[in-house]
Amino acid sequence: MSLPAAEFALLPVQTQNMITQACELSPFVEHVFEQYPDALSFMTEHLDLNQPLPPPDSLTLLLQNFMAGIDTEVTQLARLRQFRHFCMAHIATRDLNNQQSITCSLTQVSDLASVLIMQAYTCAYNALQKRYGTPQGEHGPQHLYILGMGKLGGGELNFSSDIDLIFTYPASGEFSERRKPLEYQEFFIKVAQKTIHLLDTVTVDGQVYRVDMRLRPFGESGPLVMPFSAMEDYYQQQGRSWERFAMLKARILNPSDTYSAELAQILRPFIYRRYVDFSVIEALRDLKQKIVQENRRRNLVDNIKLGAGGIREVEFLAQSFQLIYGGRIKALQDPSLFCALDTIVGEALMEPHEVHALKHAYLVLRKVEHSLQQYNNTQTQTLPKTAQEQDALVAVCAPYLAQTTPNNGKDNAHTQVDFLPVKDYADLINYIHNCMAIVNGYFSALIRVDSGSTDVASEDFSIWDDLWSLSMSPAEMAASLAEPATLGFYDELQALKKNVAVYSVGDRGEAILNKLMPLFLMDIHEHFLAHSETCLKALGKIIKAVASRTTYLELMYENAQVRQQLLKFCDLSEWIIARILAYPVLLDELIHPQYLTREAHDVPAWHAAYRNELQQSLLRVEPDDHELQIQTLRQFKLAQHFRIAAADILDYLPIAQVSDKLTVLAETLLEQVVHHAWLQISEKHGVPPETSAQATGLAIIGYGKLGGIELSYSSDLDIVFIHNQDPKGSTNGPKVISTTEFYVKLVQRIMHLCSTKTLLGDLYELDLRLRPSGNSGLLISHIDSFAAYQKNEAWTWEHQALVRTRIVFGNTDITAQFKQIRHAIIGQARNPDNLAEDIVKMREKMREHLGDKDKGALADIEFLTQYWCLLHTHNVPRLVEFSDNLRQLEALGKAGVIQLETMHTLVDAYLVLRHHQHHKGLQRATVHSPTKIKNIAMQIRMIWDATFHP
Repeated sequence: MSLPAAEFALLPVQTQNMITQACELSPFVEHVFEQYPDALSFMTEHLDLNQPLPPPDSLTLLLQNFMAGIDTEVTQLARLRQFRHFCMAHIATRDLNNQQSITCSLTQVSDLASVLIMQAYTCAYNALQKRYGTPQGEHGPQHLYILGMGKLGGGELNFSSDIDLIFTYPASGEFSERRKPLEYQEFFIKVAQKTIHLLDTVTVDGQVYRVDMRLRPFGESGPLVMPFSAMEDYYQQQGRSWERFAMLKARILNPSDTYSAELAQILRPFIYRRYVDFSVIEALRDLKQKIVQENRRRNLVDNIKLGAGGIREVEFLAQSFQLIYGGRIKALQDPSLFCALDTIVGEALMEPHEVHALKHAYLVLRKVEHSLQQYNNTQTQTLPKTAQEQDALVAVCAPYLAQTTPNNGKDNAHTQVDFLPVKDYADLINYIHNCMAIVNGYFSALIRVDSGSTDVASEDFSIWDDLWSLSMSPAEMAASLAEPATLGFYDELQALKKNVAVYSVGDRGEAILNKLMPLFLMDIHEHFLAHSETCLKALGKIIKAVASRTTYLELMYENAQVRQQLLKFCDLSEWIIARILAYPVLLDELIHPQYLTREAHDVPAWHAAYRNELQQSLLRVEPDDHELQIQTLRQFKLAQHFRIAAADILDYLPIAQVSDKLTVLAETLLEQVVHHAWLQISEKHGVPPETSAQATGLAIIGYGKLGGIELSYSSDLDIVFIHNQDPKGSTNGPKVISTTEFYVKLVQRIMHLCSTKTLLGDLYELDLRLRPSGNSGLLISHIDSFAAYQKNEAWTWEHQALVRTRIVFGNTDITAQFKQIRHAIIGQARNPDNLAEDIVKMREKMREHLGDKDKGALADIEFLTQYWCLLHTHNVPRLVEFSDNLRQLEALGKAGVIQLETMHTLVDAYLVLRHHQHHKGLQRATVHSPTKIKNIAMQIRMIWDATFHP
């Protein structure tokens, strides 16, 4: 080791020991100190071996100072390379002494590369700008935008790595002021070429980086640079699956500005689909197969990057989830592998223990890779052959593994892998192989390289493959099966095959469909033979609806659980199938079915869960993207409605919980709608005095099924808006309006957000006809006006409606005010005969209006309950403590207003009729016989007649 002795002797002993060990374990580090006598002084004056490299901004400033006053290309080439050597020796010294984590090291290597690339670009741009001028664009001077790809883009660059770059610029143009005009394209090509030259050219100081431009559009045959528009056209029209994988890791190295934001916006739709996209699995299989073939061709063995279970498989696995779900989960759009893995856990796409095992294996492999490359600054991922290199690798990795091995040598119970202490190279190889086995197990499970999409015997599958692909008569089909289906099944199958032949599915769609349909046929025959005709008919409708959207065909092909759940709904519920036909995006809900569990009846927990999930969904939307906010709210409602209906139809939810969850969902969405409406109106007008987004002064009264916590799948929302702010006040914003006008505009915006029709339908239909004075009344009333109206002007039927009301949005003050008003109005003393007459007249009028001629329906129970509450609350105030029929009936019984036998009869009848109504709405086979329904109706009529016609 050749170091300036006097200078070295002045260093702290710990620093001396670190440098000595690094030189012993790495000929590269030793060579840096030998070739550059000033390396030590640079590292001690500008860096600190007890700390990582400075952050990018500080590192950029350090490099600029290092290159200050240089105006020749030869010196630029030298200084860039020397700076890299000094910084890389610093990183290696800390790594070889295990003074920093591998993640810290990866970040430093990536940051250093970004700084050096941008400095080389700055030198190139400035030199050519002096000669040709500054290219101008819509947003000012144009620059060459550099996309760092692969591990550079993800902030996970190898120690000795080439760099994959793509160059682009905002818009075409020319330097017209020159005697001979120069196109911007030519200018930026020159800039790109000079940038590559400064980085890639081999000098006496080596290279900064080997630059690989093959990932650019059209590859090696494509232009070195292209404008944003050409890049957008390429990826929209010709972009291939492997390029989506590559673009996942793309990171714009330039500082953020308007142009870089525009570039990111151009690339995003190509990389991430708006829907869950399983087409990447097939592409991943192809990529993996090519890697295996290339390994065979090059006779690669012991390769920790490309071998089975190597680094590339962890990257592919994470990238698969990013491409499948990234369009829906914005947090997955981060090029960092570690961020992606954290989000995969957070979104419950993999189990925490699985990702923990993958992370540990990946970090071990990256530590080994770093150590291999730090030995001699060579780009290798192959385990060493010489004893000297093997010993050096053990010396570095053994202490690292002793610090990081999880759970005292046991990875976890799920992988069944023992990580024994590493004492020699044989132990290290065993440790590495265990890590690669873990990775390969998870990766193979994802892409199912060996087994395909089904675990059934190929002989069994071939029968269904023939049934789908060959032209066979119903008799021939039946003869080919050990357990024939009904003739109707074969007729439906023939019809489906005939229809599919004319669908516009394309070559890729046809290939997937021909693999998918035999799986469906086999599942129908095995699990739904008794209803095979019904299932196949419903399935045919779904195939027709999604035939041109190959991603949904691939989703079903790749997921046996999706197929099985879908067939269950084909068998059980026309309503669910109709929803899927209208909104195929709901097929995504079958991937991780959250409805297949029984939950405790916990309304506050449901509220919290809905709020959290909705908030997470909205965090993926830019605050000023109102259109996407509207879509996100609707998509959330569709998904939650679907989950509730699925749990209902599969008997995971009792009827009371169905209505409660639907009601909690509506309240959660209303809460979010009010929040967005408030922000939008207040941005322009400000807010009334003493109000804020957290204390709006607004309340929403839920009437009818919303107020009674009895929503069904098709319910609209009967609501009334009130506020308790001073009507004489005014707002404090740029455009001042009165408090009254502010709240009217707020309600109008709420109605707009709820009722606007989109591709995903509306959010809810809001019915405001129960407000004071009905359709002729104000959209929102001051709470004092509301109280006066109820006291002096409201009809009996409006007091009936008030029995089933509660605040579904509002702070504690206005809620308490409303409760007081409600109790006072309902608790008024009333004439029994007049009240009975009004109730009966309203019920008859309702029958005439709705065509409801049958007595003994749910409405009769509701009217009876309202009558008793209005008649007796002034003596028994607790009767209207609740707003739902069931608890009101129970209170009436306990108070002795009605006999307990009557209470039990009506409660039981109400539950049965609601259960019947819910499942009738889902078009499920009735769970109650017509005789039972008639007997219940008769019991209700008897109680009605005894009450109103004694």
